[in-house]
Order: sequence, then structure tokens, then C-alpha cells
Amino acid sequence: MQNVTAPPFFLSDPGEPVIKWKKWKKIFENYARVCGTNLSGERKQALLLHCLGGEGQEVLENLPPLSQADQRGLNEYEICARQLDLHYLPKISTIVERYHFGLREQGKEESVEEYITALRKLASSCKFGALVEERIRDQFVLRCCSDKVREELWLKDEPPLDEVVSIAKRVEHMLKCVGELSKAHKEDKRVVWRLELSDYRRMNVRKHTGLFISHDAGRSGLPLPRGVGMQAIRDIKTCN
Repeated sequence: MQNVTAPPFFLSDPGEPVIKWKKWKKIFENYARVCGTNLSGERKQALLLHCLGGEGQEVLENLPPLSQADQRGLNEYEICARQLDLHYLPKISTIVERYHFGLREQGKEESVEEYITALRKLASSCKFGALVEERIRDQFVLRCCSDKVREELWLKDEPPLDEVVSIAKRVEHMLKCVGELSKAHKEDKRVVWRLELSDYRRMNVRKHTGLFISHDAGRSGLPLPRGVGMQAIRDIKTCN
């Protein structure tokens, strides 16, 4: 217990908190778990009051109390946390949140893992309940940026989300490897084409003039062979 670092005070001075309440609450709850898994509601409330800081305690004391109906089933800590939730967390429209969730597409440079993480974050405020995994799966299949991934998933009959992610990652890796191989192959063909074209033009000049054109021909201090103009030299050099 004595080696556990407490979270920074939520609000030690008047004004806006440095860390938003939703994020700070998660930090505090992790701290409380480390302090002990069997903390009573009263003990956890005392821990919360200490970590809120002087101004944070002042804010809590001036918040309207919960109704008896809202307090039912809550311990001392949960009552305080609920009061702060109502004060600091904006009211969320489920319709608006689900609208934004439905619009979310996978970016062209966004990996499968990054897209799934983004969908999970959006889904957390959509109140999907027990259907959350299914909704994330359907949104992924609908809005993923790879037709190949979508085709692979369409062959499956009601796959769970973890299987969808596994398949999508496998296809993503395969497409990446194919793209790298294709790029390397095109570069090799381009080098071969340049060499072949260079050899062809050299042979053509030599055929008509009987002269061999070196790479240094036409440079300062090196005279051009008779009968060969600068354009012929440029043609050869552009292929190298």
C-alpha cells in the first residue's frame, strides 16, 4: 500500500480540472483496486474524497443530492461517483452516437487493429448492450476498405467478432506481402528494360557509324566521334 502512487488531485484549485473526470475516474478506480480488492464503500469514499483535492471536495459538497430512488442499491462511494458523473459528464444522445458509429469507415492507411479499436471506442457510448460485438462485426464488414477482406468474410456463416478480426488480419498481411513482391518485380523489370534499351541504342549507333559510344562521350575535353551528334549521346544516356 505504501508503495502505491496515488493519482494527481482531481481539482486542487478553482477552475477546470486538468484531467477530464471520465479519464481521472478510471485512473482512480485502478488505484483503488491496487489498494485493496475488498475496500468497503465507506473506505473507498474516503479515498475518493482525499484524491479529489480541496476544490474537488468543495464541488462535491455543493452538488444536489441524489434522490432516494437513485441512491437505491448504491454504496457510499458509488453515490459520490454518480453525483460527479451527473455534474461533469455531458448528456449523450444515443441516436447521435449511433449515427457517428454508422458513418465510421476504415481509412486506407488504417490497420485492422486500429479500425477495430476505433469502433470499440465509438460503440462504448451507443448502448448496444449484449449486441455490441455483433454490431462492431457488422460495421467492420460493411465499412472495411478492402474488398478482398469483405469477400473472405462473406463466405463465413455468422462468424464471431474475434474470428472476423483474425481473418481480416491474415488477409491484410497477405495483401501487404503481395504488394511488396509486386513492387519489387516491377522495379526489376524496369532495370532490365533500361539495360536492354541502352544496349539496343548502342548497337544501333555502332551499326550505322561503325563507332562505339562510351558513357564519357560528349563530356568536356572529350571529342565526339565523327558522324555522331549530341542527340545520339543524349538518347543513349537517358537509358542509363
